[in-house]
Amino acid sequence: MNKPKERGSKQHSTGGRMPGIVSMVLSASLAGLAGCGAGTVAKAGCDSTPGNLTGTCNLISAHGQCVEWTGLGTSDQNSLKTFCATNAGTWGDSPCTTATRIGSCAIPPTDPGLGIHCSPSAVTNLHYFSNNYTLDSAKALCDGVAGTTWTPG
Repeated sequence: MNKPKERGSKQHSTGGRMPGIVSMVLSASLAGLAGCGAGTVAKAGCDSTPGNLTGTCNLISAHGQCVEWTGLGTSDQNSLKTFCATNAGTWGDSPCTTATRIGSCAIPPTDPGLGIHCSPSAVTNLHYFSNNYTLDSAKALCDGVAGTTWTPG
Protein backbone atom coordinates (compact mmCIF):
# COMPACT_ATOMS: atom_id res chain seq x y z
CA MET A 1 0.00 0.00 0.00
CA ASN A 2 1.35 3.43 -0.95
CA LYS A 3 1.76 6.08 1.72
CA PRO A 4 -0.01 9.36 0.98
CA LYS A 5 2.29 12.26 0.11
CA GLU A 6 3.01 14.41 3.13
CA ARG A 7 2.54 18.15 2.63
CA GLY A 8 5.75 20.05 3.02
CA SER A 9 7.77 16.86 3.00
CA LYS A 10 10.66 18.57 1.26
CA GLN A 11 12.15 19.78 4.56
CA HIS A 12 15.66 18.44 4.79
CA SER A 13 19.21 19.58 5.25
CA THR A 14 20.70 21.01 2.09
CA GLY A 15 24.08 22.15 3.26
CA GLY A 16 23.25 25.85 2.94
CA ARG A 17 21.69 25.62 -0.51
CA MET A 18 18.15 26.65 -1.33
CA PRO A 19 15.97 23.68 -0.30
CA GLY A 20 13.29 22.06 -2.41
CA ILE A 21 13.21 21.09 -6.04
CA VAL A 22 15.04 24.19 -7.23
CA SER A 23 18.37 23.53 -5.52
CA MET A 24 18.35 19.77 -5.94
CA VAL A 25 17.82 19.93 -9.65
CA LEU A 26 19.42 23.25 -10.56
CA SER A 27 22.71 22.27 -8.98
CA ALA A 28 22.83 19.05 -10.98
CA SER A 29 21.41 20.45 -14.21
CA LEU A 30 23.67 23.46 -14.36
CA ALA A 31 26.93 21.82 -13.34
CA GLY A 32 28.20 22.40 -16.86
CA LEU A 33 28.35 26.15 -16.21
CA ALA A 34 30.84 25.76 -13.38
CA GLY A 35 33.52 27.48 -15.45
CA CYS A 36 31.55 30.72 -15.63
CA GLY A 37 32.36 33.50 -13.24
CA ALA A 38 30.45 36.34 -11.65
CA GLY A 39 33.21 38.90 -12.09
CA THR A 40 33.49 41.61 -14.69
CA VAL A 41 35.78 39.56 -16.93
CA ALA A 42 33.82 37.23 -19.19
CA LYS A 43 34.64 33.54 -18.69
CA ALA A 44 34.34 30.86 -21.34
CA GLY A 45 30.66 30.00 -21.83
CA CYS A 46 29.34 33.19 -20.20
CA ASP A 47 27.89 36.32 -21.77
CA SER A 48 30.17 39.32 -22.14
CA THR A 49 27.39 41.65 -20.86
CA PRO A 50 24.80 39.59 -18.96
CA GLY A 51 21.89 40.98 -17.05
CA ASN A 52 18.70 42.04 -18.87
CA LEU A 53 16.75 38.82 -19.53
CA THR A 54 13.89 37.36 -17.48
CA GLY A 55 12.04 34.08 -17.22
CA THR A 56 9.52 32.07 -15.26
CA CYS A 57 9.41 28.33 -14.65
CA ASN A 58 5.98 27.09 -13.62
CA LEU A 59 6.42 23.90 -11.59
CA ILE A 60 3.18 24.26 -9.64
CA SER A 61 1.49 21.06 -10.81
CA ALA A 62 4.59 18.90 -10.52
CA HIS A 63 6.30 20.39 -7.45
CA GLY A 64 4.19 23.16 -5.89
CA GLN A 65 6.69 25.85 -6.90
CA CYS A 66 7.03 28.60 -9.49
CA VAL A 67 10.29 30.47 -9.99
CA GLU A 68 10.78 33.96 -11.44
CA TRP A 69 14.17 35.29 -12.55
CA THR A 70 15.32 38.75 -13.62
CA GLY A 71 18.75 40.04 -14.55
CA LEU A 72 19.83 36.93 -16.47
CA GLY A 73 22.33 36.65 -19.26
CA THR A 74 21.71 34.40 -22.25
CA SER A 75 23.80 31.47 -21.01
CA ASP A 76 22.04 31.31 -17.62
CA GLN A 77 18.61 31.81 -19.19
CA ASN A 78 19.22 28.96 -21.63
CA SER A 79 20.32 26.66 -18.79
CA LEU A 80 17.26 27.58 -16.74
CA LYS A 81 14.99 26.83 -19.71
CA THR A 82 16.54 23.36 -19.89
CA PHE A 83 16.13 22.91 -16.12
CA CYS A 84 12.49 23.89 -16.38
CA ALA A 85 11.69 21.48 -19.22
CA THR A 86 13.61 18.63 -17.57
CA ASN A 87 11.52 19.00 -14.40
CA ALA A 88 8.05 19.03 -15.94
CA GLY A 89 7.87 22.81 -15.83
CA THR A 90 6.59 25.36 -18.31
CA TRP A 91 8.93 28.21 -19.28
CA GLY A 92 7.49 31.64 -19.94
CA ASP A 93 7.82 35.38 -19.49
CA SER A 94 4.63 36.04 -17.47
CA PRO A 95 4.77 36.35 -13.68
CA CYS A 96 3.79 33.35 -11.58
CA THR A 97 0.13 33.16 -10.63
CA THR A 98 -0.92 34.30 -7.17
CA ALA A 99 -3.84 31.84 -6.94
CA THR A 100 -3.13 29.31 -4.15
CA ARG A 101 0.30 30.87 -3.51
CA ILE A 102 1.14 30.67 0.18
CA GLY A 103 4.38 32.61 0.16
CA SER A 104 7.50 33.71 -1.67
CA CYS A 105 11.20 33.50 -0.97
CA ALA A 106 13.61 36.05 -2.42
CA ILE A 107 17.00 34.38 -2.80
CA PRO A 108 20.32 36.27 -2.92
CA PRO A 109 22.05 36.05 -6.31
CA THR A 110 25.14 34.57 -4.70
CA ASP A 111 23.45 31.40 -3.32
CA PRO A 112 25.37 28.47 -4.85
CA GLY A 113 22.23 26.31 -4.93
CA LEU A 114 20.72 28.43 -7.69
CA GLY A 115 23.13 27.30 -10.35
CA ILE A 116 23.38 30.81 -11.78
CA HIS A 117 27.04 31.35 -12.58
CA CYS A 118 27.16 34.04 -15.24
CA SER A 119 24.62 36.64 -14.07
CA PRO A 120 25.97 38.27 -10.89
CA SER A 121 22.96 40.53 -10.37
CA ALA A 122 20.26 37.98 -11.14
CA VAL A 123 17.25 38.01 -8.82
CA THR A 124 15.42 34.76 -8.00
CA ASN A 125 11.97 34.64 -6.44
CA LEU A 126 10.74 31.19 -5.48
CA HIS A 127 6.99 30.96 -4.91
CA TYR A 128 5.39 28.13 -2.91
CA PHE A 129 1.86 26.79 -3.50
CA SER A 130 -0.67 25.03 -1.32
CA ASN A 131 -0.79 21.85 -3.43
CA ASN A 132 2.55 20.76 -1.97
CA TYR A 133 3.38 23.03 0.97
CA THR A 134 1.90 24.42 4.14
CA LEU A 135 2.68 27.98 5.20
CA ASP A 136 4.94 26.66 7.96
CA SER A 137 6.86 24.20 5.78
CA ALA A 138 7.46 26.75 3.01
CA LYS A 139 8.56 29.45 5.45
CA ALA A 140 10.90 27.02 7.20
CA LEU A 141 12.55 26.12 3.90
CA CYS A 142 13.08 29.77 3.02
CA ASP A 143 14.26 30.73 6.50
CA GLY A 144 16.77 27.86 6.41
CA VAL A 145 18.94 29.68 3.88
CA ALA A 146 21.02 32.69 4.90
CA GLY A 147 20.11 35.98 3.28
CA THR A 148 16.67 35.02 2.00
CA THR A 149 13.55 37.10 2.55
CA TRP A 150 10.19 35.40 3.20
CA THR A 151 6.96 37.12 2.19
CA PRO A 152 3.67 35.37 3.08
CA GLY A 153 0.80 35.27 0.60
